[in-house]
Amino acid sequence: MDICIAIVAKIVEYAVAPVGRHVGYLCLYKSNLDELKTQIENLMHVRERLQHSVDQASRNGEEIETDVYNWFMKVDEIVDEVFTFLENEALAKKKCFSGTFPNLASQHRLSRKAKKMAQVVCHLDLQRFDTVSYIPPPQRSIQNYGCEEFETRTPILNDIMKALRDPSFRIIGVWGMGGVGKTTLVKAVARQALEENLFSKIVFTYVSQMPNIENIQQQIGECLGINLRGESVSERAYQLRQRLRNEYKILVILDDVWDKLDLEAVGLPFGDNQKACKILLTSRFYNVLYRDMGCTARNFQVGVLKENEAVSLFRKIVGAPAEKEHAKLLATEIVKECGGLPIAITTVACALKNKSYAVWKDALYELRKSNQINNEGMDEKVYSSIKQSYNYLPSVEAKSLLLLCSLFETISIEALGNYGFGLNLLEDVYNLEEARHKTLKLVEDLKCRSLLLEQGDRFVELHDVVRDVVLSIASKSKQMYYIRNAAEFDAFKGSHAISLCNINVDECPETLECPELKLLSLKQIKSDSLRIPNRFFEGLNTLLVLDLDGVNLEPLPSSICFLQNLQTLHLVNCTLGDISSVGELKNLQILDLSYSSIEELPSKIGQLRSLQYLNLQCCHCLKVIQPNVLSSLIHLEELNLEQSFSNWKAEGVLEIGNLSHLINLSLNVLNVNYWPEEMFREKLIKYRIVIGTEAPIGLVENNSSRLLMLKLCPYSELNEHHFEGLLKNSEDLHLIGLKSVKNVAYGLDSNGFPQLRQFRLEDSTVIRRIVNSIGNILSHPPALPSLETLHLEGLKNLENISHGNLKAESFGKLREITVRNCGKLKSLFSLNIARKLERITVEDCMMMEEIISDGREADVLDDNNGSPKQNKTCQLHSLCLEKLPKLELFCSKFITPENVEEEKIDDSAMPLFNGKVEYPKLESLELHSLQVQKIWNHQLSSSCNFQSLKRLIVVGCDNLKGLIPPSMIGNLQSVRVERCKAMKEVVYFTENSRAEEEMEKNTLLKLESLVLRHLPNLERFSAVDCLDCSSLLKLEIIECPKLKTLIRHSLPTSNIELEGSKDLVDMQPLSSQEAIVLEHAKRPSKRGNYKQRPQSGWSETNQARTTGVTSPTDASSEAKQTPKLIGNKEVILKLDFRNKTTTRKIMRTVIDISGVMSVAMDMKAQKLTVTGTMDPVLIFNYSRPRGHVFSQDEVAGANLDVHVAYY
Repeated sequence: MDICIAIVAKIVEYAVAPVGRHVGYLCLYKSNLDELKTQIENLMHVRERLQHSVDQASRNGEEIETDVYNWFMKVDEIVDEVFTFLENEALAKKKCFSGTFPNLASQHRLSRKAKKMAQVVCHLDLQRFDTVSYIPPPQRSIQNYGCEEFETRTPILNDIMKALRDPSFRIIGVWGMGGVGKTTLVKAVARQALEENLFSKIVFTYVSQMPNIENIQQQIGECLGINLRGESVSERAYQLRQRLRNEYKILVILDDVWDKLDLEAVGLPFGDNQKACKILLTSRFYNVLYRDMGCTARNFQVGVLKENEAVSLFRKIVGAPAEKEHAKLLATEIVKECGGLPIAITTVACALKNKSYAVWKDALYELRKSNQINNEGMDEKVYSSIKQSYNYLPSVEAKSLLLLCSLFETISIEALGNYGFGLNLLEDVYNLEEARHKTLKLVEDLKCRSLLLEQGDRFVELHDVVRDVVLSIASKSKQMYYIRNAAEFDAFKGSHAISLCNINVDECPETLECPELKLLSLKQIKSDSLRIPNRFFEGLNTLLVLDLDGVNLEPLPSSICFLQNLQTLHLVNCTLGDISSVGELKNLQILDLSYSSIEELPSKIGQLRSLQYLNLQCCHCLKVIQPNVLSSLIHLEELNLEQSFSNWKAEGVLEIGNLSHLINLSLNVLNVNYWPEEMFREKLIKYRIVIGTEAPIGLVENNSSRLLMLKLCPYSELNEHHFEGLLKNSEDLHLIGLKSVKNVAYGLDSNGFPQLRQFRLEDSTVIRRIVNSIGNILSHPPALPSLETLHLEGLKNLENISHGNLKAESFGKLREITVRNCGKLKSLFSLNIARKLERITVEDCMMMEEIISDGREADVLDDNNGSPKQNKTCQLHSLCLEKLPKLELFCSKFITPENVEEEKIDDSAMPLFNGKVEYPKLESLELHSLQVQKIWNHQLSSSCNFQSLKRLIVVGCDNLKGLIPPSMIGNLQSVRVERCKAMKEVVYFTENSRAEEEMEKNTLLKLESLVLRHLPNLERFSAVDCLDCSSLLKLEIIECPKLKTLIRHSLPTSNIELEGSKDLVDMQPLSSQEAIVLEHAKRPSKRGNYKQRPQSGWSETNQARTTGVTSPTDASSEAKQTPKLIGNKEVILKLDFRNKTTTRKIMRTVIDISGVMSVAMDMKAQKLTVTGTMDPVLIFNYSRPRGHVFSQDEVAGANLDVHVAYY
């Protein structure tokens, strides 16, 4: 009986208890909900308190514990889940009570879930942490601040690190001007070297201008942790050497080396027997590193900051005031005055921190004023460092030239030489050619000392801060002034040199009284209203150099005749009329009228018998040069008529030819028949001569010192042989319409043009070969051994570039070749020549069959054994092939790679690259309108052949079915495919390959741009639809009607893990009327504030550039635009949904996307307007925080007309 009772009790317990629990859920429905609300409220209070501790720890530079991070993530998840639950509960309650009785099933379900969620919340609430953070371990040894933030420093730092890793480099140099950040950079190097465990110890010591060996030894000893007991320098040096030899790996940094430092005397073991010790030096002077310290292998120059970097540094120091709109422009102007020098920017920014706007304006005024009389207000470190560099210059000439440079914001090296020559600053110089050489030598020395900067190839300048210091020195010691206001003339009557920029009309005095003035420079933006007063020059009897730029000198002031001692006259970019009075300046040696409006060179200019330099460059109005003027200038050494007078007669050209001292000539003669035969056969040292055609506009930018452009007339009696004197000596040669020579190189110069660097041949029907060496090869010198660039165009009958074997040096420096419209040419070069080429462009050559030949007809022989070389690796960086209908192979099939057995290949589908040669450096490949069926050879090639390929463009290749195999996609950054009728897939696999395995090894991680246009048969991107394209910035698809699925799980999302994320691009078939153009930019993600809930999709730092779904016409134009990083934007979507519920659903989802500030819906216009910093793609393609994702029907059912406006 007892047993029966026990059994019945158990049955009742198991049967009734669950019923009771379920009934309890109904009875305690409100209580469970209230408990959940209370628990979640308490949890949020706990979260907030813990957040305060985390914030405080972060401000103190402490690291947050991992379990704290995990707790915050769990709390955010449960809070989000509870809020969603409560929203659904309120909606369910409303529906339940809309009828007569409540929905008991719904109440039971909600009550049960509320109780379970409350248990999870309670568990999180009870979890406590003893500590939320920890202090990270300190850096070992040297610390550095700020260097990594600047992009100009990163490449230098990486190169130094590369040199430190290389065991062949024992001593490495870093040089740059004082205050530019050398010390900061090497400290960053030291820190990174420690992090990479390159060295066991790093020793840092400061040397200075007056090195104290004992102090240096003491600093090294302290870094090594040893007590130097020796009394003498030699004893301490011995102790250091012994200790350093026991160290396994050590780096010694010697900072600020001014002169030669004896490393052995210091105690630094440096030689072949000390393999573990490396030395890193910094100096202001390149020559100290290279010559005195023996650092000949690796020296790195540190330049100034870029403008954006300098502004960023200034704003970082100053703080919030620099971010205000009215202060941004002022901050930029202040930074410009600091010249990109970190020490100057830091000094000024620290001084202006927490100061008013008025103080900032006054600081800018003082910086512009330059404080030339004294250096108050300039940081003494900046001033002293630059002044020391000036004092350390080795000669008076160098100091004088630097002071002269400071008078000009930018100055050409040619003008600098002219001024130096006119002021007699250059010692032992008696003619202009000697002055040119001396100036170049001094400029190079000043650049090596970081006191001068290159501004292009022909100009130099000083950093603004350096210039202020040098101007201060010039004003104090040499009475040389750079002034900004003509009203200050009276204050500088005792000046020796004055430079005034942008003089105003009403400022110019009637007479300038400066009896000791040697140099005067006035510059003004060209204005017809600004004229120099007639008596202006009367008080300048001692003037040697006059430089007027952009001034109206029509008529020329009569007082110019008072300048009888004048030696250099520059009237550049001036409005000029009659300049006959210039002929009265009998001592004038240099006359520069370039870019002026002069119309006639009068006969009185012929009276300047001492003139050595006449510059009429770009005087486009010059129509008349009086007879016998040029022939009267008997001492003329340099004559420049480039882009100027060109309508010469034979007599005028002959006048120039008879100038016996002429060594530098720039000239344009339109009629080739007026050129005297064999003129200038030997005597010209520099020349830039154009004959028979107008000079190209861009010729002025060409820096070749010996250039000849010759266009022959078909009916002229003159041919190319009449110009051999100029042809043979040219560095840059452009020949059009050659008439009598079939073989160019040895036909025009038996020496094979040894000096020629750039060679361009156009429009000739007689040329058969560029080089023909058939015969005794020993009788021919190397052909074109210095040639770097070769351009061949319109040579209708050109059969070979080279015919016959050549000596080893032939074409030895050729790096770039362009061939266009050469109808009979079948190949370019043999492999031994072509393997050195870096750029190849071949277009419109109807008979071209292969680019690299087998060398049977022409090759370069080895110096040792007289046989062709066998290197099978090409140095090619860029290749462009266009409209070559007969091209089958890039490299001849008869070339057999070394150590590779020949395999049988199906000739019916011979690939363009047949695997005979490797191309490890090829970065850019363009193929246009070729008939090839395959590009790559899968049997012989390997991924290393094209390991550097970054850019691939294929257009109009109708026989290609696939673009590229997966083994070659690893480094691709840009892919564009257009108008390939047979193309079915982009990344394709061979029959025997395993697609999934191949794609695991090869990804598209570096792909930034993908453009697919007008591909009627393209079905897919790849057989594997899960490719990693997380770096993609631009996606453009136009008229690909068969393309169904592009890429799954591949385009960029944030660094936050997404659960249940959908395909970004998983589209319906695209008709010819549709296009997708997506562009976006990535930024490094940052750890967000814990007060924010985790967001799906991109993080706030991943902001968009330009995104949208556009029409085909809009797509092409959008694709050409350069993407720009933006801040806030307004996105307008035109919606045409099936029902209002879907529209409201979209609005609720969009508001939760990261970066969205506001959402507005215009039901009448059916437009959704979203404002914020979000990515526009997220509006219709990404999920909201609670897991909702737009369905295919929702996206496909919407007519999305996206307009993005940035502000």
